[in-house]
Amino acid sequence: MQIVKTPKFFESLFPSLVWKKENSEKEIYLTFDDSPTPKFTYWILNLLSSLNIKATFFVLENLLKNILKLLMQF
Repeated sequence: MQIVKTPKFFESLFPSLVWKKENSEKEIYLTFDDSPTPKFTYWILNLLSSLNIKATFFVLENLLKNILKLLMQF
């Protein structure tokens, strides 16, 4: 797994976005703005499952047929 910190340059381009928020709760919300690909989707689902992390995925209908079997495994 690779964790990447957002460069300050990007933060300065979009100052209205929240880039960091202190939080004592053990919750995090991530978004993946990319179409699902079997290799990456399997990797992230497997990782979340192995760590017992709940997740919600939104999949566009026209992309669903490509990964339906994969999603049903989890």
